Amino acid sequence: MMMKKILILLILLTSTFSFSQKKEVVNESIGYKKLKKALSIARMPPSFQQRIINPDGSVGGVNIRGNITFIANNILNKGDGGDDPDDPYDGSSSNGSVDMQYIDVDGVGSTFSSSSDGLNLPTCSRIVYAGLYWAGVYPYETWSGQETRSNDFNKMQFRLPGGAYNEITADAADASKRELIFNDGFAYICYKDITTDVQALTTVADPDGHNGTYFAADIRGVRGNDPSGLGGSAGWTMVVIYENETESSKNISVFDGFAEVDGGTDVDLSYSGFITVPVGPNASNPAPVRATLLAATLEGDRGIGGDRFQIQDNTVPTGIYRDQFTTNLNPTNNFFNGSISRYDSFVTTRTPDSENSLGFDVDLYELNNPNNSVITNGQTSANVRFTTTGDVYYPFLNALAVEIIQPEVQLLKTINDTGGVEISGTPVGLGAELFYNITFQNVGTDDASNTIITDRLPKNVDLLEVAAPNGSVAPDGTRFNIDLPAGVTIVAYDPPAVGNGFRAELQFSVPDDMVLEGGDLHEIDIRVQVVSDCNDLRDVCSNEIQNQAFASYEGIRGGITINDEPSFAGLDNCDFGIVGTSNFLVDTSGCTYE
Repeated sequence: MMMKKILILLILLTSTFSFSQKKEVVNESIGYKKLKKALSIARMPPSFQQRIINPDGSVGGVNIRGNITFIANNILNKGDGGDDPDDPYDGSSSNGSVDMQYIDVDGVGSTFSSSSDGLNLPTCSRIVYAGLYWAGVYPYETWSGQETRSNDFNKMQFRLPGGAYNEITADAADASKRELIFNDGFAYICYKDITTDVQALTTVADPDGHNGTYFAADIRGVRGNDPSGLGGSAGWTMVVIYENETESSKNISVFDGFAEVDGGTDVDLSYSGFITVPVGPNASNPAPVRATLLAATLEGDRGIGGDRFQIQDNTVPTGIYRDQFTTNLNPTNNFFNGSISRYDSFVTTRTPDSENSLGFDVDLYELNNPNNSVITNGQTSANVRFTTTGDVYYPFLNALAVEIIQPEVQLLKTINDTGGVEISGTPVGLGAELFYNITFQNVGTDDASNTIITDRLPKNVDLLEVAAPNGSVAPDGTRFNIDLPAGVTIVAYDPPAVGNGFRAELQFSVPDDMVLEGGDLHEIDIRVQVVSDCNDLRDVCSNEIQNQAFASYEGIRGGITINDEPSFAGLDNCDFGIVGTSNFLVDTSGCTYE
């Protein structure tokens, strides 16, 4: 009997001890609200803005033949239960139930946190944009100590392939740059445009130099294990937009900001500045609308469901929102679940390549759009919604790449001697005759119309005239030694004069049937002569003669208008246009000026 009582007592003591070791897990939404109240942090209204990504600085998305991708990794990982934060974590825990510690895999003693990912763009890609984001939940240094957090969270170290670390600082003083996107004392979002840095990796000798392993270091987030079950997450991502001649044409837009999604607040975001492909010739079998979306959030937990990512269905009058999902990794009721994925597969080029990134979530996926049931033909905007019934999470980045149709009348301008030999960049003598050769072809995804090619000739060359019936006739009746394809006509001619800087200008009208999608290459030859005497030089300050043509046109189906798109000086080995003027040198060694 005594033995039985002792056994019962031991069981009760063991049960009490076990219960006392269990963490008091609170509702995440309530827990974060209590924490922010204790820190005197007011709830901020959601705010997203479109990021300027066009190389010319213009607003709106960028239209390219190419695509969008990203590299990313978390910077906090599970560090208890025998797990090393530098090792991949593939379990199902949430960050509020484990001891979160810094990853540090770079082997550099001066960094306190680091992780990496590899960029591997298709051969012959060209970087258009590279935007670096780093973000974290960071109310304290550690949950246990609740130390005042560091003020340099807006700084991090970034290492390009083959290089050394460089400090990156998000400008906190100039709000117009939107580099310190968000900071409320609880979480932060930072940004830096590093396009030129990534572009500089590409050289003639190494056209794919942008590919390789990128390291991010010294990113901050709250560490440890919160007694009430609140978690911390942090990480980084670099969004990359690139051109590649093997890709379809797309309009790509990037939006960033911060929103708190906690069950009481849905966050809506609208994309615009694009037009999806038209129905096509057969209305009963419309052309498919294809789009890719990128979304990044903080605090999307694997073990807490209820968060949804939705897109408004504009094909029905009510405009209801449709749940988004991917087949394997992003279910409808837990879309943001601590995964870093591309097209429904985990990104395995990361170190560590955790399948559960514990609250740092970046996903790039193809829109689930059967029979154009979400985004339809000819659509010019799209609305998305973040919502939840359980998890608390913080969206900070969204991007959309939608296939579009637009013509691209590509002009190449070269310089040939009278024997047909290309002489760009080489010297020619005074009085020499040569040909400006302009080729044009529609390499886009729509037919062009109202196409005008404008050529403004340099100061020190003159158009050559010929007698009838040869040559091509300008509107004033002048007959020039210009070979035009049948149907192309000179519709305007402005002779050289003081008012135009002694630069003659020609305008050619191109018939619509010569600039159809996938149409043939056509050629214009303009015969000119360099001035024959030193005293006739209209510009004696330079012997370099520069010239460029421009194309203006409209899209038949897409409706886009292109104005004064400049010619290329040639094509490189990847069939990208070589940007710039076509040049030759005048040999003025025998000239003297007094």
